[in-house]
Amino acid sequence: MGNFLLLLFSVFYATHVGAVINNSEKAKQLIVQGQRKEAYKLFKKTNAKEAKQIELLSEIFVSSESFQKYEDTKAFLEAGLWQDCLKEIMNIPAVDQDNSLVLRVRAECQREAKLLSDSSKSYQEILQVIVGDQEALFGLASVYYLQKNHPDSLRLLAGIGKKLNPRKKNFLEKYYILIANNHLETEEKSSAILELEKGITVVSDSVSIPYKLANVYYSMKDPYYSFARKYYNMVINRYMKLNEKRKEKLKEAYVDSQTKISEIDSYFERKK
Repeated sequence: MGNFLLLLFSVFYATHVGAVINNSEKAKQLIVQGQRKEAYKLFKKTNAKEAKQIELLSEIFVSSESFQKYEDTKAFLEAGLWQDCLKEIMNIPAVDQDNSLVLRVRAECQREAKLLSDSSKSYQEILQVIVGDQEALFGLASVYYLQKNHPDSLRLLAGIGKKLNPRKKNFLEKYYILIANNHLETEEKSSAILELEKGITVVSDSVSIPYKLANVYYSMKDPYYSFARKYYNMVINRYMKLNEKRKEKLKEAYVDSQTKISEIDSYFERKK
């Protein structure tokens, strides 16, 4: 009996490993042929480790020319030149148009250029290829927010919240702020405040989250000025601990917090 079970396990193991290797090889062939969507049909047939390998394969550029043009599109994106970014994407050879890196840049450029329907389609295209991709789901949630489709935006964000990676602080920061923005747009300030307070705890070095929360309280005026002052102070304290590169990006929040504290102090002084 023991030998039979061992034999049965050996057959199962060999068959399973063989299938995994076979799927990997098929995926490589399909991707090199520019058929990434077909490669991803193998995604559900593989274990988690193998699926991740196939996901990484989707970032292979078949054409070296494509990679250079992709780098150019990223430069335009970072410079805020959305139309130039989109034009450069169109110059990427067709064989690499469905590369996952290209799709991400395209979706983001379209979103920033306010081509929201196009951006939504691009994010959905990524999700057809990489099911459950967190960044694409977040991108789609941000598009829904801009389209004022707050229920669907919050629905996607709730799903993302179940699988948050505590090490991805930049992503977490954007996540909590987008949830808050959705609630603020629908006049649910108490829900926005709760999410931002949670974000302050989770992302302990964030400047943007307490700055957002301080501004919410400031907009509610007295008797909430004391809460606003508390969080503007938090912005200043956290800002002072940042490296120079991050300080440069967040300088406006720092300066505005100082200004707002002075205004609040003057207000309370006048009330005496």
